[in-house]
Amino acid sequence: MSDAKLLPFAVINGARLLASLEDWFRRHVVLPADVPLVLSLWAINTYLFEVFDFCPYIALVSPVKRCGKTTVLKLLASVTRRPEFTVNISDAALFRLIDTRRPTLLLDEAENLERGSLRAILNAGFEQAATVPRCVGQQVQDFHVFCPKALACIGPLPDTVADRSIIIPMRRAKRGENVDEFRRRTLGPIAALAEEVRGWAAANEPCVAEAYHQNAIDFLSGREADIWESLFAIIRVAAPERIDELKATAIRLVAEKAEHETDSEATAIRLLSDIRTVFAAEVTELMPTSRLLGELRNLPDGPWTRLSGNEVARKLRPFEIGPKQLWINGRNLRGYLRRDFEDAFDRYLPAAEDNGSEDSRQAATKASGLAGLAATEGRNSEAT
Repeated sequence: MSDAKLLPFAVINGARLLASLEDWFRRHVVLPADVPLVLSLWAINTYLFEVFDFCPYIALVSPVKRCGKTTVLKLLASVTRRPEFTVNISDAALFRLIDTRRPTLLLDEAENLERGSLRAILNAGFEQAATVPRCVGQQVQDFHVFCPKALACIGPLPDTVADRSIIIPMRRAKRGENVDEFRRRTLGPIAALAEEVRGWAAANEPCVAEAYHQNAIDFLSGREADIWESLFAIIRVAAPERIDELKATAIRLVAEKAEHETDSEATAIRLLSDIRTVFAAEVTELMPTSRLLGELRNLPDGPWTRLSGNEVARKLRPFEIGPKQLWINGRNLRGYLRRDFEDAFDRYLPAAEDNGSEDSRQAATKASGLAGLAATEGRNSEAT
């Protein structure tokens, strides 16, 4: 029988509860030394999330498969409130599931989050009282989408989802890094531990709420403060002697995420710069997507060998640049107009020495039989 059955929940020791949860994660998966504390606090947070203005997402990110991401989701499922483990869920199922059950959503294979409507639900669901309007029959109905969410992903998440997440980098275990295999049939006393988590959260909710409203994270600001405040409120009640430990972990993970975001921004600027180079070298006013991809892939030392048309469109979208339907030599192709890039070139790139004069570009356009250009707005996707 667990302590939760023998003692009032109010006297369950918070520090010991955290230690038990940390041991649960360490036993089954290889993690950075400070990450089990974050996962343990987040598990407790799933029982208290409605106390807070925001609920951070846990994002388990790895470069390849078999790095323990799914195992962590399963471990979370065993100790969190109303877990719903899902893969490739539809938009309609997602917002109805959250609205009716307020679950802890454990979303595997999140690298497939390309659908804009699904990302919109995740973006909104970070904040208390967030809703999304959807048509039900002839009526518009608001669905609540606020709940705890953990996601597992190979490669980077969409920027807007990552911005709401605590990014946990996952790595494949090395030889000699041995952990116990996770098997549901051998879970043992985990149900008792989950009951203690639930009981501690219920008994200490008023104290956690007070700590949250009095909480001041002076070393983080903006969205990052929103992400971490709930975990600091919990640890102030459960194990105040470990606040500095959590602070050091938060600073490390936030710095790593900021470094990744800087890399993403640098990649976008590099793409703009290389597209300007391609247009200048070809001395043309328009370019089909297939041709642009070919020229980018041929640039010396360029990082674009696996770039697709859809990826180009997605990377250019924040600059308000998208592909159009182009009528070229009697063919209807999707591609890009140079003039659509001019504003972004001026705003984000240093001045170029010579990208071709207006007269030379017009002459090249006429000489190549492209003068009969018809451009219409289209969807931001690749077609050639």
